[in-house]
Amino acid sequence: ERCTVFMESDLVHYQQQGMAKDDLVAGLSYSIVQNYLNKVVEDRRIGNTIFFQGATAANRGMVAAFEAVLNKKITVPPHHDVTGAIGAAILACQERTWKTSKFKGFDLADREYEITSFECNGCPNHCEIRQVKITGEKPLFYGGRCEKYEVQREQAQVELPDLFKEREAWLYGDEPPAEGRRGPIGLPRVMFFHELMPFFRAFFESLGFTVVYSWTCWKPV
Repeated sequence: ERCTVFMESDLVHYQQQGMAKDDLVAGLSYSIVQNYLNKVVEDRRIGNTIFFQGATAANRGMVAAFEAVLNKKITVPPHHDVTGAIGAAILACQERTWKTSKFKGFDLADREYEITSFECNGCPNHCEIRQVKITGEKPLFYGGRCEKYEVQREQAQVELPDLFKEREAWLYGDEPPAEGRRGPIGLPRVMFFHELMPFFRAFFESLGFTVVYSWTCWKPV
């Protein structure tokens, strides 16, 4: 019942001691099964008809470990890696209230498309956004940490302030640091220095130093 980081450390440790690869793989499979049963299933009842779905079901060692621990037959469906997607599609067909679908069709892979990328400068994350252009379709976007490009929303008429710029002005001020008699001292724009910059600036200026900020972070750095 350990996280994957510690499990990996244990595997490396036992591997360095010369333990056989088969034993390592078997031990890993059993530990994952026990971790799942104890952390996910807990005290819930397990029936006799068990379907193992998801990409992990392709691991025959995991299937064998589940069968050995539960002493029950584990059934792996033919399309175990997309079983959830198939079920979602069936439910959508049963409960749909629309006449036309946005489904692109099974021939999507045969259609002409172009993938490009650009950097979003809307916030300090500078996400790399990928744009997929399909002939006759609106472009699709993915890769961002937010839904700025993925979700199409109606543009509001209200102009919102740039809160990131306002925070930057509050932290670093509009006026440049005062010249001190004791020379310059550098303050990095990172971690608690960034969050408490007004305090550090006032503190070092009161001691007679000239505060010098580090460069604004940018992607190549």
